[in-house]
Amino acid sequence: MSTVGPLRRLLSVCPLRVLARAWMSYTPMGRLTLFRLLSPRRAEGLCRLLPPGESYFLYCGLEPGALGPVLESLPAAERRLLRTFPRAARERIRGLAQAGLVGASR
Repeated sequence: MSTVGPLRRLLSVCPLRVLARAWMSYTPMGRLTLFRLLSPRRAEGLCRLLPPGESYFLYCGLEPGALGPVLESLPAAERRLLRTFPRAARERIRGLAQAGLVGASR
């Protein structure tokens, strides 16, 4: 039974503040997987709510091979549900991560 599709639908309606509060309770690979199930707009919104280092970690996780261990165990139909973010969205997320890191170091 597929869990990726229902999880993606749940993430599409879960308030971002609720998700952000629970975020660090997930494993790093779990966080990357959840992040890639979000729409780019919601992913950007989540980055605004997370600590700067976490936003940068998630930005790095947008690389195509970052989810290799997860993708290997999924059927092709479920692999397609894990989003590849458009370049513009990746750049906005990178900007949020960098701004947070610079602000955190001051």
